[in-house]
Amino acid sequence: MLAAIDAASRSEDPQTQTGTSLFSSDWKPLGTGCNGFDAGFVPDPSVFDDRAKKSALIHHAEVNAIKNCNKSQPIHYLASLLTPCPSCTALIKGWGVKEVFYLNQYIIPATGKPDEAFRAIFDFAGIKCRAITEEEKENIRTFTKNFALHALK
Repeated sequence: MLAAIDAASRSEDPQTQTGTSLFSSDWKPLGTGCNGFDAGFVPDPSVFDDRAKKSALIHHAEVNAIKNCNKSQPIHYLASLLTPCPSCTALIKGWGVKEVFYLNQYIIPATGKPDEAFRAIFDFAGIKCRAITEEEKENIRTFTKNFALHALK
């Protein structure tokens, strides 16, 4: 999950910074991705004011991670800061991912409700999916804090 958090820090989207990390069955890192635009594309700052326009131009973290990953081994695990949208869910299924971990549930802005569309597809495909527990979140916070303190010495 730390790799996904690190990837999110590179996101060009100031409103929804998210990241994804990919791993083989033996937890070898295969790649990371953040939500961002095509390489070399510099959007007009006003694109962030129009959610529909931004969504049409920006690639989700899952797409960028898979597009740029080391494909020498199958992707077994996917860790992401947010639950996947329906399109990314289909992509994850198509690439044969076996297990997905997420930090936070995506909330649909228009309704204020969680987007649960991914669950039916993952259940149908036999893909395990779960949220990171509060204990795991605390371990991430502790590790990050200790790492930062050590790095700043």
